[in-house]
Amino acid sequence: MPYLLIIPAVMSFLVLAAHYLRDLLGVGGPTVMNIFLVGMSLAAPFLFFVRKRGMLWLIQLLLVMAAVVWVGTAWDLFRERVSEHRPFRAAMIILGSVAVWNVISAMVLFIPAIRRRYSA
Repeated sequence: MPYLLIIPAVMSFLVLAAHYLRDLLGVGGPTVMNIFLVGMSLAAPFLFFVRKRGMLWLIQLLLVMAAVVWVGTAWDLFRERVSEHRPFRAAMIILGSVAVWNVISAMVLFIPAIRRRYSA
């Protein structure tokens, strides 16, 4: 059962990797930072294999930081679309939902069944 509870976090990291991969393949071409961020986003779920309480806190911190990335992306897209007089509501709903999903994924890791698996 606790293994099912980490699925939202793993999905969050995969979506974040896809976000950075989109930037990696974008107009500016690959940058070292984007390659690093894609790699770190793909590597983050493997932290679940280290059964220490500190790793759980690190994963939660990374998920909250990912939510901040999504809010920043939403803000950038909002400014761009408003300046070009293009519709923006759907994009804001989607990116806002992804940010909330990341926070919920971090909060799920507070469930006692998971905490017991990552004691001390």
